Amino acid sequence: MDTSTLAIVALAVVVIVVLMARRRSRSTVGGAQAQASTPYFGPAEIEAYVREHANEIGREMFPDNAEVKWTVRGFTHGSKVVLAEFEPDSEEVGYPSFKFGFIGGNSKTPNHVATYCLEEGVYTLLSTGRGAPSGLPRVLE
Repeated sequence: MDTSTLAIVALAVVVIVVLMARRRSRSTVGGAQAQASTPYFGPAEIEAYVREHANEIGREMFPDNAEVKWTVRGFTHGSKVVLAEFEPDSEEVGYPSFKFGFIGGNSKTPNHVATYCLEEGVYTLLSTGRGAPSGLPRVLE
């Protein structure tokens, strides 16, 4: 092999190595971007989501009362669950106030895991959802 052929082969090898390195770099960056764009729902994100989607959440919880409007009165942050206090504008739902429990994580929306209803001044566990943490209190103080 003469010198010019050897130089061309060496240049071709360098080009291939550079292109492979660029491709690998892009796939790693793309993977990191895809992972970073997956929403994470911590307590602040759960609060923002719940405030923005209060009526939708109320309709999901009580589909037979779709015309009821829901107001979020506040939040309580526990070690496992964020409780959002919801108040319906109608008595037809059956209780004057509810606390819906949510957990977050890497998902598209917070996960509803518990419903407490206000009865005789005390919030009592009405139902739990899939993914509910163990040891949820039956009554909220």
